[in-house]
Amino acid sequence: MSAYYNKENQKPRYSLDGILDGDVVSISAINFGTMVNAGVYPIEIDANSVTNPNYVIANTDDIVFEIKPAEVVVTFGNLSCRVSLDAHNRPQITDKDYSIQGIVYQGDSLNLQIVCEALTETATEIGSYDITATYSNPNYNVTVVKGVYKLLGSYTVKYTLPNGQTIIEEVTEGEDPIGITDDIFKAGAFKK
Repeated sequence: MSAYYNKENQKPRYSLDGILDGDVVSISAINFGTMVNAGVYPIEIDANSVTNPNYVIANTDDIVFEIKPAEVVVTFGNLSCRVSLDAHNRPQITDKDYSIQGIVYQGDSLNLQIVCEALTETATEIGSYDITATYSNPNYNVTVVKGVYKLLGSYTVKYTLPNGQTIIEEVTEGEDPIGITDDIFKAGAFKK
């Protein structure tokens, strides 16, 4: 007998085997105890509590009820920033950067610990770094779908305007410079 964790005290259903047609048999003394958290719980049955004297419970040992951890999937999205940013100034991973499929019951926490090398001082190379997590709530079985944190290269663009003003901009790899505004283009200094 088993069920999945649902944050409620669960009472297992049971049936009796070997009962002849027409006979009525029940057990009047079953102690289920409190069964809320994931785990294996013994069920205590008083062998003398069978309501029909023509029947005996063959074995009351090793009768258990298992509450399995609830299934949850945590899916991380992808993030990116310039590798030149200090690790503490890089965009941090928050609860807006992942989704949860499955039910996390009110008042419960998965106790997620997000793990991503891109957010450490040792991540100094351009490249892709896994975003993953560990968890520590035994009432949940968490499947983690990794995301990717890309540390991108950058380059410096220097513009000298007709009025002599110089604009220096650090541009992230794969993006266009943003320092040249429409007003500058209208002035005729550059063409789109």
